[in-house]
Amino acid sequence: MKSYEKPLTLWGLLWALPVTLAGILVALLSLSSWGLKDGMIVCRGNRGLAWLFLGRGGFAGMTLGRVVLVVRPLSRALWMHEMEHARQAERWGLLFLPAYLVRHLRYGYDGNPFERDAIGVAAEFEADYPEEAREVVA
Repeated sequence: MKSYEKPLTLWGLLWALPVTLAGILVALLSLSSWGLKDGMIVCRGNRGLAWLFLGRGGFAGMTLGRVVLVVRPLSRALWMHEMEHARQAERWGLLFLPAYLVRHLRYGYDGNPFERDAIGVAAEFEADYPEEAREVVA
């Protein structure tokens, strides 16, 4: 099974629920519009906390548990990147946020093992489906 094909699970949903609740709080404070995709809550907006975390830094999206905050359209490859972060949250549960932040402070964004894994998943998808990888999905 390809890394981008690994499904999200009910157990993972419960284990990552505290991280998902943090994502919902950030989405509410960002005055985002809401939708569902692939078992994830997608929150679109270009103001509030989402814009401070993402837009000003040049990022398109951020995943907190099962919540993806989006400030610009996501390609299918970038969606696979965000889905990998959801799977990471399912594995790490409540420890995901502190573990991510510690690694971010230690290695920076590009060296963060969580990011490297998500970038690898997106690259794997893009190698398998180069045309579909650029399609806008969220």
